[in-house]
Amino acid sequence: MATQELAIPTHLGSVKVRQFGTGRRLVIALQGKSAQEDVIDEWVPTATALAADAGHCVLLPNLHSNPHSAPGTVNSTDVDKIICAFFHFFEATEAILMGKSWGGGEALMFAAQHPEMVTKLILVAPSLVDVTFIPKVATLPIALFWARDDPIKHFQLSADFTKQLDQLIFHATDAGGHRILDNYIPAVCDFVATPNVPPQAQPFIGSISSRPSFGVCEIDEAELPFETRDVELTASRKRQS
Repeated sequence: MATQELAIPTHLGSVKVRQFGTGRRLVIALQGKSAQEDVIDEWVPTATALAADAGHCVLLPNLHSNPHSAPGTVNSTDVDKIICAFFHFFEATEAILMGKSWGGGEALMFAAQHPEMVTKLILVAPSLVDVTFIPKVATLPIALFWARDDPIKHFQLSADFTKQLDQLIFHATDAGGHRILDNYIPAVCDFVATPNVPPQAQPFIGSISSRPSFGVCEIDEAELPFETRDVELTASRKRQS
């Protein structure tokens, strides 16, 4: 499996991104808010599995690599533009978004505002202040993971999602805290490999089962730092066609 380190230009400056695999389907994974290395790296096992087994191109941005894009500092409007910059860099029109905690909330808000660009959402205990975004992604296939003993985002918050999402697959586990667990990986791989189906009449709530594009984000290159506007997108940086 090919992996590489990239510095992707955004309107706030370059952001370091790890790329796993060179498959044709783009996946973008957003981290939790903490700057701790174990939180920044939480999606690595999942990214490795997706790139190896499902032939995806998985991006793990380290938003703390740029002080202007750091979670806790950056606002949601800028996060939206940063995600658009990733699409622009890879010349992608759609992607699967994954997000944990802070990153889960940002991924959901991006999908709500750009439904034509997001094919699926994978969320782990998402942190979402404005729950009015939830019904805006009601027909999008979403896999939600939550531990009942999560001390940061309490399990009761999952009801905001399970009551409003038509295509939700909800995976609840008794123990795991506020973490991305390795035992989530098979369910994630199955979810991304399953073709999308028409919206269901009611949300599915329970364990993972074998059960199984909507505005384009325009990049204003004038917003990019001057030294990055003419970055050459080499073949090694792009997904294989």
